[in-house]
Amino acid sequence: MLEEAQPMTKEILEKPSVSFNFGEKDKIQPKGFENVNINEDVTVIAKGRVKSISDKSDHWDKGKRFSIELKSFQIVPPEKKVSLDDAIKDARKKV
Repeated sequence: MLEEAQPMTKEILEKPSVSFNFGEKDKIQPKGFENVNINEDVTVIAKGRVKSISDKSDHWDKGKRFSIELKSFQIVPPEKKVSLDDAIKDARKKV
């Protein structure tokens, strides 16, 4: 008796992601980069002009995509929580 063939592929669901690359001599540089740490939430403000956009489904990817030509880019790190003791110590150093 023959067994039914089982599908060999399984859909892999990935979280949406974005990566940014800034060359050393690029005109636009990420303001606030020095305050970024791994596994830390940040807000990114990317300003620019839309150069391409697609919301049409294709066979492989039914998602939406667009690209922009950057005019400015800023990283806003989360607010650091400071204890009352640390705030007092910091204030005393400034006096």
